[in-house]
Amino acid sequence: MTEPDVLSLDLDLEFALVHGRSVLRRRLYRWPFTMGHAFAVDGDRSAAMLIVQTVSGGLIGRDCVNQSLTVCSGARVEVRGQGAIIVTGASDRPGVTESCMLRVQSGAFLHYRPELRTLFPSARLHQRSEAWVEHGGALLFSDSVVLHPTVTASNFGELLTDVRVHHRFASDGVGTALSAEVQGMRSLPPLAAQYRAFGTVYLIAPGSPVTAASTIKEVSLQVESLSGAYASAIVLPSDAGIAVRMAALDGERLRTAIQFCIGLLEGIADTLVFAQIPTQSSATAVVTVDAPVSWEMDFA
Repeated sequence: MTEPDVLSLDLDLEFALVHGRSVLRRRLYRWPFTMGHAFAVDGDRSAAMLIVQTVSGGLIGRDCVNQSLTVCSGARVEVRGQGAIIVTGASDRPGVTESCMLRVQSGAFLHYRPELRTLFPSARLHQRSEAWVEHGGALLFSDSVVLHPTVTASNFGELLTDVRVHHRFASDGVGTALSAEVQGMRSLPPLAAQYRAFGTVYLIAPGSPVTAASTIKEVSLQVESLSGAYASAIVLPSDAGIAVRMAALDGERLRTAIQFCIGLLEGIADTLVFAQIPTQSSATAVVTVDAPVSWEMDFA
């Protein structure tokens, strides 16, 4: 994904820390989005929450939605969607594309949580996310879909999720540590006969101890303890963070599993955003990956 043209963006948000408050410094949006004002979280003025709403009846073939979210140094922000979005399609029509650029500067934290996408028969959805996280910053985000009850193996369309993670050092502005590609479902996997909702929670924190084996095992075991949900946590290439892949019997159980997983990871993320920015010499020594790394996961 290249740097988005501001004129092509349907949602463009930038948050900054101003006099100890995380504030919304830039707010540009158009159909299908609308929103109110950002507000403090539990009275903590250093953290802000913004709820982004969609005013459309859903997404149909040929729709292309582009978003950009930036959190500047020191700010702590949560951006949520409101209400599930339906995705419809037809076998002879192009699919729906959702693109999102997420930027987190050093000492900042972004929790981005769009709502469920409900896939109808023949719906084709391609979600593309690109994350630029500076050393000392942390990004927690999720994606999730649920299959409509009428979706079967014969009328299922397509689901592709493409996530690319980059590590940038604040001291020199360069250094791509990772490019990861996650490919989803081109056909219904066997487990779709039982599990109808799928999602992933990512915690991106390059250079942090978040990828310790004990953390990965604990997150997997605790999420799997929930009724009607399956989870598997893995380390992203180059230790850029972790991804927790989930499948659930239905959308309600998936929401519960995602919320539970987020609760586990938020506490970890809060301890990471105060990490010291490395010096120029130490920063250049850390970057070891020059070529993109391809990482594929599916439920087949």
